[in-house]
Amino acid sequence: MLATSSLKLAMNPIDYCFRIESGRDEDSERVVMARIALNTLVDPHAYPIDLSEMAALSSEPNILSRSMLSYCAMHPEYFGSLRPELTRRLVAFIQQQATEAPSVNAPTPEDVDP
Repeated sequence: MLATSSLKLAMNPIDYCFRIESGRDEDSERVVMARIALNTLVDPHAYPIDLSEMAALSSEPNILSRSMLSYCAMHPEYFGSLRPELTRRLVAFIQQQATEAPSVNAPTPEDVDP
């Protein structure tokens, strides 16, 4: 059962990224969450995500992902607006997980602008 008091209906994208970095969720789910963030907040073409990956998330990460997308829908200025240092940290996390689990679709260093 989820502690609904900790869930938001519309989660700020920065809070969503900090949640990914917090390590509270399984690494495999954090990779999908990071890819959702990069797809939404950086570049959908450079960081593709399949909706079936989001659907496969467990309850809380799924709800958090949907709430971040809802927030962006209500505040479109967030699309493509992730800070570069946060982008680099998310990409580094995905790359680290890709070395440990090669099936992860990790972006290459060329995908990230300095």
